[in-house]
Amino acid sequence: MRLFPAAITLSSLASTLAFVPSTPLSSLRSASSLSRLFSATSDVTGTVKWYNAERGFGFIAIDDGGADMYVHATGLTFDGPLIENERVGFTTEIDARTNKPKAVAVVRVGEEEDVVNAKAEEEADAVTAAAKMNEEEDRTKEAEAKAAADKAEEDARIKAEAEAKAAKAEKERIAAEAKAEEEARIAEEARLAKEAEEARIAKEKEEARIAAEAKAAEEAR
Repeated sequence: MRLFPAAITLSSLASTLAFVPSTPLSSLRSASSLSRLFSATSDVTGTVKWYNAERGFGFIAIDDGGADMYVHATGLTFDGPLIENERVGFTTEIDARTNKPKAVAVVRVGEEEDVVNAKAEEEADAVTAAAKMNEEEDRTKEAEAKAAADKAEEDARIKAEAEAKAAKAEKERIAAEAKAEEEARIAEEARLAKEAEEARIAKEKEEARIAAEAKAAEEAR
């Protein structure tokens, strides 16, 4: 912990004494002379002039050259004391006890920049991650679409082959049935022709027999 400096400059001592509560009349005069900067909360930057870590208070030299700003440990946004010559940023508010401005929401400028940079990096990483995720999703969708198209093409090929095979089988069946019918017709015609020939021969034989018998009977008379 940093001890209270052994030697305090006259300006620092004057700043310290100026912060000590004054009489009601002087308080009114001090309050009426406050600048617009201290009448409302505003962003301010400065350099730590000195800080008593043991007692938890100190002063900050404002960049715009105004009066040194009182700061208490309760106004820090981080753990640990302020360090002399350290760059800080803060906002101001009127202390209800002294009716004078004090620094609050004090942050180290470097830490503030680190936070901004870290946030920017996080946002950039998030954008990169989102873009990568979108790219992966696009690749996945493309792969799924290609797989679906390949499957549809394969299914169509298999269906076409099956239909062609079925059509060929049907054609062969019809041809076989036609052949069988033709063979049956030919066989039937052959059978009928044979029967007709056999009937003709039988008739001729019968006619010959009758003629022979008639001749024999004629000769016998």
